[in-house]
Amino acid sequence: MDWGAFAGAGVGSCAVVLVGGIVSNLAFKRYWKKKSLLQERDVEIGPASDEGEKEEVRQKLRDAIESRDPENLRNGIEKAEALDMKEQVVTDARRVLKEEKDAVKKMLKDAVAARDPQGLRTGIAKGEALGMKDSELAEACRVLEEEKAATKQELQQAMEARDIDRLRAAIERGEALGLKPGDLVEPKKVLKELEKAEKEKKKKVKHEFTAGQFVRVVGLKAKGELNGKVGLLIEWDEGNGYWKVRMEDGTGKAFRPANLEPHKAEPPKSEDGPVVRTIPPPPPDEPAPATAARQEVPPGPPAPPGPPAN
Repeated sequence: MDWGAFAGAGVGSCAVVLVGGIVSNLAFKRYWKKKSLLQERDVEIGPASDEGEKEEVRQKLRDAIESRDPENLRNGIEKAEALDMKEQVVTDARRVLKEEKDAVKKMLKDAVAARDPQGLRTGIAKGEALGMKDSELAEACRVLEEEKAATKQELQQAMEARDIDRLRAAIERGEALGLKPGDLVEPKKVLKELEKAEKEKKKKVKHEFTAGQFVRVVGLKAKGELNGKVGLLIEWDEGNGYWKVRMEDGTGKAFRPANLEPHKAEPPKSEDGPVVRTIPPPPPDEPAPATAARQEVPPGPPAPPGPPAN
C-alpha cells in the first residue's frame, strides 16, 4: 500500500470538507439574516414574498433618498443587501448616504474649530444616526465634553462672584451645550436672586435722582466716550427703567441709573462776578424738569432721547 498517496488523499478530503463547511456556514448565516428580516414583517419566505418585500424596500429607499433621512437610508440598504438586491435604487441610496456622511464630517470639523455648541450637538446627532465611526465624530464628542466641563466650572465661578451678566451667559451656554437640567438648577436659582436684588437696587437708585438735577455719566462700556459728560435729568421712564437726559451739547440721551452720578454744576464767572443762565426750554415733546430753575446748562436745541446707552 502507498501510504504517501493514502495520506495525501486523506488531507485532500479534509480540505474539501473544511471548505464546504465554511461555505455552508456563510450560506446558513445569510439565510437566517434574510429570514429574520422577513419574519419581522410576518412575510412567508418564498419567491412571491421576496418580490413583495423587494418592492417595499425599493419604495422606502426612494423616499429615504428624497428626504435624505440617514436612519431610513441605512435600514433600507441593510434590507436590500439581505434580499440580495442589486438595483440602481440601492446604488443611489449608498451614494446619498456617503454624501450625507461627507457633509456631516465637514459640519463636525467646522463645529470643532469654532467650538460651537449647537453645531457640535447637531453634527454628533447626525453622525450617530448615520452610523459613523470616523475620527471627526470622536473628536467632536471629546470637544463637546470639554466645553460642558468648562461651562460647569464657569457656572460655579460666576455664582461665587455673584456676577449676574457672567452667570446669565454661562447658563445660556450650558443650555446650548445640552447640560443636564440638574446642572442648571442651582445657577438658575442664584440668577433669579441676583435679578431680584438688581431690580430692587434700580428702584433705590432711581429715587436718589430727581428731574432737573445735573448728573455725570459713568461706567459705560459700549459708548465709553460719553463717560464724564454732564447732562440734565429730564424724565424717568418707569416702563424701560432709564432716565432721559439732555446732554451738554443739547442732544437727548437715555441712561440706566447705574450709569449716572450726581454732579454739582458750577456757574460760569465773568469779571463782574458769577453769571447764572437759566435752563433752555425743552422741546414740545419733552416735559419740563420738575426743578428747572436757574441752573447752568449749555445752550443748543435739545434732541429727543434715544435708546439707553450701554
